Amino acid sequence: ALQLFHERGLIIHLTATEALRNFVVIKPQWLIDALTKVIRDHDVHVDLEEFRKVFLEDDATELFSQGIASRDLLEYLWNHDQLDFFIDLMKRTMLMSEYGANDIFLIPSLLQDDYASD
Repeated sequence: ALQLFHERGLIIHLTATEALRNFVVIKPQWLIDALTKVIRDHDVHVDLEEFRKVFLEDDATELFSQGIASRDLLEYLWNHDQLDFFIDLMKRTMLMSEYGANDIFLIPSLLQDDYASD
């Protein structure tokens, strides 16, 4: 039944991993809202003062300038809610990949062109 509702777009139920299999999203907008806490236009939607208050200003700056996210920052952005599910989802959908050391992630859509034009 879950597969049928998923195919019809009424719910989101992914089965690629245990973390995804154990989670059913009945409000797709909730998922979109959560993902846009990470993937957003930093020039319009980011207030570094918010991150300064929780000692994550450097992490936020690195995310929105270089596309590199720490697990601590992701926990804060997602209010410590379903962190493993979101990380697994973003990795499986290629919105995120592990980068270097443990608990550091690359968000390719946040990479910026830094080359000078001729």
